[in-house]
Amino acid sequence: MRITSRVGVVLASTALALGGTAAYAQATTPAEQAIASLPSWCTNGDEWDDDYTYGATCSGSQVFYARVTCKNGDNRTSYARGTDASYGGWSYAYCSTKGPGWEAVPYSGTVLKR
Repeated sequence: MRITSRVGVVLASTALALGGTAAYAQATTPAEQAIASLPSWCTNGDEWDDDYTYGATCSGSQVFYARVTCKNGDNRTSYARGTDASYGGWSYAYCSTKGPGWEAVPYSGTVLKR
């Protein structure tokens, strides 16, 4: 199971910027570096994902929802949409709502304004 958090990426970036060791730099995977930034309107935002779910939170007053690209065994793609959230609430988009065999495409989650 893959679980990521924006906090880990920020800490890794900070360590590298402050002269982190070469060993630490090698431990950072290209996928971690490829996570897109949350939109600027998503204040104090954070993200969470695994093989089937993408979740996000923003602490501003903007109403938003999580969205993730899902793929099944036939390589078909579709989007899963989370419920509306705001004021620090979490929105989760579940690929399992598409049916059996649907998984989240890694790092494809985002937050969108409602």
